[in-house]
Amino acid sequence: MTLPRPVGAIARFAQILGPEAAMLLAETKGGTRVYVPKSPAGSELAALIGDEAAAKLSQRWPGEQIKIPVARDWRAAAYRLAGWTYDEIAVRLGIDRATVHRILQAQELVIRQLDLFRKD
Repeated sequence: MTLPRPVGAIARFAQILGPEAAMLLAETKGGTRVYVPKSPAGSELAALIGDEAAAKLSQRWPGEQIKIPVARDWRAAAYRLAGWTYDEIAVRLGIDRATVHRILQAQELVIRQLDLFRKD
């Protein structure tokens, strides 16, 4: 899946883990706190996001509980880029279809405004 540039709290996770692992983490654990073991090999976290990504989290937050962002707006944009319908996105995110429309419309406005400042 092609992923848009992460923004907000999920951007830090994407920088550390890579966008794909950050997306997986947000989809499965978003809105919760996750324990990051000092030795992640064989842990629940490693089973979820892979050994390499779990090791990266462990280097950054060893033995800590960390809050995983929901990343709703970023996920909505990613799902739309993947060709999902507004209804499919709404169901996946547990929000109203109108909210999906507002999220994506606001993101499109920001993109258009930023394009005004692009120097090609």
